[in-house]
Amino acid sequence: MNNLKNYAPAIVRYGVGIVFFLLGISQITNPESWIAWFPSWITSFGFSIPTFILLNGIFDFLIGLLLILGLLTKIVSLISVLHLIGVISVLGYNDIAIRDFG
Repeated sequence: MNNLKNYAPAIVRYGVGIVFFLLGISQITNPESWIAWFPSWITSFGFSIPTFILLNGIFDFLIGLLLILGLLTKIVSLISVLHLIGVISVLGYNDIAIRDFG
């Protein structure tokens, strides 16, 4: 079992990377299904909600891709944590926020 400890960081990195990658693809290809999760005040940043979803999808896609490839892992991990803290603070305490926290 101790031999498997060496693989744990890579498995976690791949797993989290795949989640971000797939969420990004979903937001890019099907932004309509994400509109309900974005608050209306997002438009105060100068973007429409569909545009913000597209930008967020590209961001998530790139985070996932970099994690899967193992590039800039520490920096990308920090950015992804900060991103998820933002998502959780916007969504509040609910089932989606708990999933993102996990």
